[in-house]
Amino acid sequence: MVYIPTTEFFDTFTAKTTIVVYRSILKPFVAVIYGPGVDGDGLLARYVAELHLRDVKDDVFKYFASINDLAPKTVHMRLPCIKSFLQHFDVELPSKFWRDL
Repeated sequence: MVYIPTTEFFDTFTAKTTIVVYRSILKPFVAVIYGPGVDGDGLLARYVAELHLRDVKDDVFKYFASINDLAPKTVHMRLPCIKSFLQHFDVELPSKFWRDL
């Protein structure tokens, strides 16, 4: 079995619906960064592998810009997912950064 680093993140959740929702948010996040890809899980794994080499703030800004025309409640539901994902892999962005989006 091939180890996919994102598996450990999804394994922290017990509810299958949470996993489905988080995947549905994270796949478009990496698609904004890398361009649309067929294999969303592969892009997630690639992102994790490159995470500490990336300008994560810029990545989040790009994603935010791509969803900013959605309803405010939708945006405010998606950003905590991205934040949780990044924190799981030891990337902490200041609270002020998230507030100012």
